[in-house]
Amino acid sequence: MADIARRDFINGTLVTAGALLAPGWLMDCAKRVTEDSPRYPPLLTGLRGSTASAFEAAHQLAWAGKVWSDPADTGEEYDLIVVGAGISGLSAAHFYRKEFGKDAKILIVDNHDDFGGHARRNEFNVSGAMRLCYGGSQSLEDPYSYGRESRQLLRDLKIELGVFERAYNLKFFKSHGLSDVTYFSKEKYGKDVLVPVRLVDNGYTLPGLPAGPLDPLGAVASMPLPDEAKAQLQILLTDSAKTAAEIPKAKRSETSYFAFLKDMGITHPAILEMLRRMSTDETGIPADCLSLSEAMSGDLPGFKRPHKESSDPSELYVHHFPDGNASVARLLVRKLIPEAVTGSSMEDIVMAPLDYGKLDQKGARVRLRLNSTVIRSELEGEEKNAKRVIVTYVNQGKAYLVKSRHCVMACYSAIIPHVVPGLPEKQKADLKHQVKAPFVYSTVVIKNWNSLKKLGIGGAFCPGNFHQVLLAGMPTEIGGYHSPSSPDEPMALTLIGVPIPEKSGLSPKEGFREGRRRLLGMSFDDFENEIKRHLDGMLGPGGFDADRDITAITVNRWGHGYSYVGSNMFDEESTAKIAARARKPYGNIVIANSDAGAMASVDTAMDEAYRAVHELED
Repeated sequence: MADIARRDFINGTLVTAGALLAPGWLMDCAKRVTEDSPRYPPLLTGLRGSTASAFEAAHQLAWAGKVWSDPADTGEEYDLIVVGAGISGLSAAHFYRKEFGKDAKILIVDNHDDFGGHARRNEFNVSGAMRLCYGGSQSLEDPYSYGRESRQLLRDLKIELGVFERAYNLKFFKSHGLSDVTYFSKEKYGKDVLVPVRLVDNGYTLPGLPAGPLDPLGAVASMPLPDEAKAQLQILLTDSAKTAAEIPKAKRSETSYFAFLKDMGITHPAILEMLRRMSTDETGIPADCLSLSEAMSGDLPGFKRPHKESSDPSELYVHHFPDGNASVARLLVRKLIPEAVTGSSMEDIVMAPLDYGKLDQKGARVRLRLNSTVIRSELEGEEKNAKRVIVTYVNQGKAYLVKSRHCVMACYSAIIPHVVPGLPEKQKADLKHQVKAPFVYSTVVIKNWNSLKKLGIGGAFCPGNFHQVLLAGMPTEIGGYHSPSSPDEPMALTLIGVPIPEKSGLSPKEGFREGRRRLLGMSFDDFENEIKRHLDGMLGPGGFDADRDITAITVNRWGHGYSYVGSNMFDEESTAKIAARARKPYGNIVIANSDAGAMASVDTAMDEAYRAVHELED
C-alpha cells in the first residue's frame, strides 16, 4: 500500500485547504472552530470522510492483529452499547428506547470525529452566507415505498415528505438555462471539449435538470474520439439497440453486458472505457462486471426502454435536506440527546446549532462518544448464558473497557469478525463477503457560478476525470436555509469519484480493494490538484479560474462506501442470502447496518436496525 500523506493524519485541520481558502472564509471558520468547545466538525475542510485517525486502530487490528492489553476499566455500565453512529446505529438506539424504555442507558461509539456515517454534513460560511452540502448519503430515495418500520421512524422524527416536495425548486435549472452535459478532458482525450448532450442522466439526481440541447447522434461528431469510436457510439445510440422483449430472461442474468456489446459491434477501447465509468455512481461496480439484467436496470446504453418523465414531485428524487441525510442523523441525535440540538421540527434542524460538547455528558441516559474505535466486543460467559457484553475501544491510542447488557454492531460487516472473535467461523466468512465499494464525494465552494450559467452547465458526466460526475448545488430551501438564486452568489458543487481498476477483468470486490488502496495513497494535495485541473479545463471557457474562484474544498473520502449488492457474473450465491446468514445474533450481540441488508440505502439501514433490536432478549 502506498504511504499515506502526513496531511491525512492532521485530523480535520483547517489549513489543509491551503491557499485555496479566501481570507474571509478562513477567518469565519477559524473563529467558529477555535471558540467552540469542542470543535464543530461540519465546518472542517480538507481531507474528511474516513480519515487516517478514524481507521488507524481498525487497520492495526485487521491487518496486523494488534492486541491492546490491560484496557482501562471506565466503570461504565449500560443497557445497550451501539458500535457505529451512522443512520443504522442511531436508529438502533431510538428503536431500543421504544422497545426497552426511555430510561435505558445507552452508549453509542464511533471511530470518526462526527456522527452520521456516510450521512456527512459539509457546512461553509462564505461572507456571512451559509452553504450546505452532503458528503455522502444524499436522499430518502423513493420514500413512499419504505417498509412499515422505516416509515414509522420518519414519523417519529416528524419528517413530512410533502415539505421536501415544496422545498425543491423544479424550475431552477430551466430558468437559468442549465442542462446536463458531457465533458471530455484534455488529459484523457487530447483537448478540453464540452459537449451539451446528456450521456449519463444526472437529471435523476437533480430533478428538473434538462438534457443538453444537442441530439445525441448529432453530438457524436463533436466529441474528441477516433472515427471508429464515433461510428460505434452512433450504433449504440441508434434504434439498433435491443428492446427487453428481444432478450430472453434467462440470458439477461447469465450474459455479460460487454459480451452483448461485442455482438453489437461495440469493441473500441475508448467507448468501452467510457461505458465502464457510466455505471459506477450507482453501485461502484464498473460496467464490464455487469450482466445484461444489471446493465438494463442501470439504464446503460444499448437497450430501448420507455422513459416517462414525471412532473409529480412525490415521484422524484427531491426528498432530501440541503445537507443530505446528515439532517436525518441530526434529527435522530436530537431525539436521543435533546440538550445537544435545539428546535423541534424537521425544518428547523437545518439551521439548528448543535453542541458537540453535550453529546457525551456524564450521567446522561444516552451518550455519543466520537473518535473511539471499538476493537473488541465479547460475551461475558457462554453464548447461551451470557448476561453482559464487554466492549473495548481505543481513543487516542489508549484502550478503555465498558460493559452493557446488550450490544448492536452497526458498523461495517467486514470488520465484525475481527471485533467479535467468538463468532462461528462460517458466520465470519459470510460477514467478510460484504466488501464495500470505495467512493469520494468532494464539495467545492466557488465564489459565484457565472461560468456555469455562461456555459449552461447544471450537471456533467466527465469520463476522463477522477471525479466522473459534477453536480450543481441542489435548489432546496427549507427552514430558513437559502440556496443560491443569483449566479453572483457562492455555490457548493458536488464532485463524485469512484476509483475503478485501470484494466477490466477483476471481480467487483477485487476492484473495490484496488480502488481503496488508491484512495489511501492519495493526499489532499492530489485531490486538490485534480479538482483544480478538472474545473479549469471544464469551466475555463466561461471565465473560471480555480486559484481565484475556489473558496473551499472538502474531500469526503470513503474507503468503505456503498454496501455490496452482489454480482450476477461473479457471485455463485445471492449476496442477500449471505447477508441473512451473516447477521445472525450471537448471544446479546446483534448486527445492523445497511451491509446486513446488502443494500446501500437509508431505509435498509433503518430496517436492519429495527430487526437487530428486536432480536435482543431481556
